[in-house]
Formats: sequence, structure tokens, C-alpha cells
Amino acid sequence: MDDMVYTYQELVIHFPVSEHHFEALYEVLKYYAAAKNWEAAQDMFPDLATAYPNIFPEWLLNNRLNFYTVIGAYSRHSSFAWFEAHDHHIPYHFTVADLAFDSDFYRGALALSDGDYKETVKLLGPLAKMPTNDLCVQAKWMLARTYEMWGKTNTAEKYYNNIIAHHARSGLADDAHLALENLSKGVALGEYRDKVKELGGPGVDNFDWYIGENVVVFAPFTVSAKMRQYNMPNIWENTEKILGEWVGLEEREPQLICVDPGNRRASGKLVRLPAAQIKDPPRWSLGLAQLASNTISAGSGGKFAGEHKWITEGLARFASASLQYDLVTETRDAIGSATAVKLPQEEVLRTRRRALESLTEYVRAGSGPENVNATVLCGMMFHLLDVQGYSQDRLIDREPYGELFSNLRRQPGRGLDALAGALDANFNGAASEQLRQWKLPVRGRVAQQPQ
Repeated sequence: MDDMVYTYQELVIHFPVSEHHFEALYEVLKYYAAAKNWEAAQDMFPDLATAYPNIFPEWLLNNRLNFYTVIGAYSRHSSFAWFEAHDHHIPYHFTVADLAFDSDFYRGALALSDGDYKETVKLLGPLAKMPTNDLCVQAKWMLARTYEMWGKTNTAEKYYNNIIAHHARSGLADDAHLALENLSKGVALGEYRDKVKELGGPGVDNFDWYIGENVVVFAPFTVSAKMRQYNMPNIWENTEKILGEWVGLEEREPQLICVDPGNRRASGKLVRLPAAQIKDPPRWSLGLAQLASNTISAGSGGKFAGEHKWITEGLARFASASLQYDLVTETRDAIGSATAVKLPQEEVLRTRRRALESLTEYVRAGSGPENVNATVLCGMMFHLLDVQGYSQDRLIDREPYGELFSNLRRQPGRGLDALAGALDANFNGAASEQLRQWKLPVRGRVAQQPQ
């Protein structure tokens, strides 16, 4: 047990009006939010729960995942308040009472996840009646889902229509329109839920759902409203569409995506994404690399299978960066925040910089094809755009690679031999000299480094 944190907790419990209450609460929440302190929490948390049972219910200790879901949300709230007070010098006195709405929201989300509809309505109903509360529209969304799952579709429709009428710029209005459309169609969720289980995913009977043409998404209610507010299902939907067109795939089954409360990550027929990455703002690149990897693997005709899987990874890094640049920028108006787009664009710039630095080191070392890896390949994709003059108007322009996969399917061989030939054909021979400088196999031979 950390003596300093114990002292902070005692201050939170016994001196709620102390001038040091904010600092103490901030430190306590930060301590509990760290997974390494789970064992210590077993001893310390019950005291906090006794003092504030509605904010820190002791039953959270019965489920480690639920504990970190709720305490993590509290800690992020207090960290934001601390940042505002100490970095922006905004007068801000944060107390346990400021966590009351968070508590109702997350306890309501957990109740819905347990199928306890009455408790969900009890906890979220008051929030839905507070139009100035940041959680109001999220609460309305979850109440709409609650009544739909409960079989009370008339009440569900009222909440969906309320979101459309009063929260048009919340990021949830489009989802409400889609939900009403699916209600009228009677969309069957059973086959998708069963398939998630067949593919080794968690039980999603009490998860939120998104049924699109290209993706089907299941997400725990603790993060689903925020996920929708940032248009993430729409980003994944468009990603699948664009990728399918890029590699030349015909119609296919929608990609299954499960936002995993246990924070597992996986590619394949079921893409699993960590729920912890959906926050304020979310990890914008979330899922893009997995979706790109799946589609590139399917569209490459087996040319990058086995020992050549790293080529799929390199192309997926380039594709996901370009998609992030395009789709997140398009999302800016929908979420009404230009600053929320700043971080993902910085992430794209870092990806590009790291890839080009790896390529520079590859050239400096006089390396050959056996030393090309996913990062170096990604750098080659960026550099070819630069030297061919395609990066003047757009940071990442995917259009010049529009024929890459059709060219790939016409190439003999596999792996780097096939990719080099496809890249050469893609630029109609204009990139041949550059590819030879990188010692890549062009026209069936490995060119030597020019003297």
C-alpha cells in the first residue's frame, strides 16, 4: 500500500472541503486507474466506498474490468479538470460531487450490459432530462437502445426522434436515423451475434450494434455512444468501401468488428479493437490498419502470403495513414471540432516521418532486398509519391496507386518480386530508376546500386 495515496484518500474521505481536496482526489483516482495497483485497491477501496457508496460502489471490486472502466472514466475527468486548472489557469475546484453524473452514466451503462433495463432507466432517465449536461444525448441514445432491447419500440422511436430533433450536431443524429430505418426493416441481429461467438469473440447479446453495408460493429455500452459521436463506425464503413475498391474486390460479406471490453486486439474475420482506445478524443487510427491488412491480404491473390506477410503490413501502414488523413478530416465538420482532428493528423505525420527515416537508413547502409521490412516499404510508398510530384497538394495521395493491385495480379512470382513489378508498371516505368537505386527486382532482375 502506498502511504502517500492512503493519506490522500483519508483527506478525500474526512476533509471534503479542504483546499487540498482536488489534488488528493486527482492523485487517488490516478492511482486506482493504474492496473498495477489492483491488489492494493482490494484493501483501500472499501474505505472510499463506505464514504461515497453512490460514487464508488464496493461491488466494482467484484469485476476487474468494470472497476477499470468506471475508475478510468473518473480519472480522465479529474485529469481534464486538473489540466484546465493548472495549465490553463482556469479556476476549477473539483470534488467527489463532480463525479455524480459520471457515476449515474457508467452504472447505467453497466446495468444495460447486464440486461437490467429498469435500473438503466432509473439511472439514465434523469440525465436525459438535463439538456445542458454533456452526457444528456449519450443517455438518450442508451435509453433508446434500452427500450428497443426491452421490446418497447414505440418509446425507443420517441428517443431516436428526440435525438434527431434536438441534437442534430451531436454525432448521434445520423445513428438515430439509421436505427429508425433498421427498426422499420426489422434487421435481424442473431446471425451476426452468433458469428462473433463462432469466431471466438465475447458474448455480444447486450452490446450496442451498428449494421452497415460494409461493416457490422458491436461495442459495449460504456463506450458505444462516444464511439458514435466521433463517427467511428462511419469511418470504418467508408474504410472498407474504399479499400475494397482499391484492391479490386467484388461484393463481399460485411467485416465483423467487435470493440472488446477486455482490450484485446486482433485481425481476421473478426476484427477486435480495444475499448480503452475510445476516449475523448479517441485513437483515430483505431481499426484502420487491421481493416487494411485484411483487405490487402484478400486482394493480393496470395502473393504476399507466408514469409511475405510483412509486405501486407507495410502496405497496410501506408493505406491506413492515407485513410486516416482523408476520413478523419472529413469527420471534422460532423463532430464540430477542428482541434479534435489535430492529433490524428499529427499521428499521420509521425507515421510518414518514421517510415521515411527508416528508408533513409536503408539507403545509407547500402542495404538490399533482404533488408526491406514493413516500415522501409511504407517509406518507399511515401517517397515514390514525393519524387513523382504527387505530394505537392496533398500530404498523402492514394490515387496514383489506383492501379497497383490490378498490376500486381498480372505479375509473375510472389513477394517483393511481384510488388516491385507492380510498382514499376503502376508509374509506367517512371519509377524504374528509383526502384533500381533501392536494389529492388525490376523487369525480372535486381538492379545494382548506381555508381
